[in-house]
Amino acid sequence: GQLWSVRRLHIRSTCKHRWAAFPMDNVDCSLKLESYTLSAGELDLAWDPAEILFLDERQEVPGFELVGMKKSRTENTYPAGRWVELNLVLTFRRPCGHFVKHLYLPTGMTLAACFFSFLLSPAAIAARLLLCLQAFYFLHSLASSARAALPAIGSTTLLDQWMGASFILAFVALILNLLSYRLAKRRPGDGCFKRRDGYSLGAAKLAEAEETDLEGDGQTGGRLASVVDAVGLLLLPLLFAVFVGYYFGAN
Repeated sequence: GQLWSVRRLHIRSTCKHRWAAFPMDNVDCSLKLESYTLSAGELDLAWDPAEILFLDERQEVPGFELVGMKKSRTENTYPAGRWVELNLVLTFRRPCGHFVKHLYLPTGMTLAACFFSFLLSPAAIAARLLLCLQAFYFLHSLASSARAALPAIGSTTLLDQWMGASFILAFVALILNLLSYRLAKRRPGDGCFKRRDGYSLGAAKLAEAEETDLEGDGQTGGRLASVVDAVGLLLLPLLFAVFVGYYFGAN
């Protein structure tokens, strides 16, 4: 008679990554089963109608969770005859919990600190610029650490879109801070800086004057600086909220 033996096999499957959707991507791993000696007339392969695969807590794939399974059966015709082929496609999804805690929330908090710089006085330009520049540095660190999980690919990912939008908003906040400062220190006349006692100051003593006697012209410059601060404090967070809603809603 014939003796059928069942062996446990460790198979390394090929998987198709959708890097453009990283870190919200799915991974499809395919597996093909086909005899290389027995044709369809000698061996007929078919899937069991019952569930063929399950993963318990001890069999979880690190960094992924199984979300779909597709099985199919095909017959291939070769010069030597017909062979039956079984196909299995496992779909894994990358959980976003890690990226929410270590990427999305820190990015939002960093941009919030950058936006809050508009609550400071225009005279405190050093503190304003420090918040924006620290935001740039921290965003660059986040992007580098998240990008380290990717291979060297040339396509644009969702991660690049997120970090790119964050960098743009931080840069706009930096420009608006500089504009608010420039408008707040406007003076009528020849453009020199004046103290409250009426004496002119040269550029060498500008820093000392800004700490104590910086004031707008009371009419145009102060109002324009307030408008710029209001735009930065209200419009930039609104744009970021709209982008977050589109980013997570569309993906």
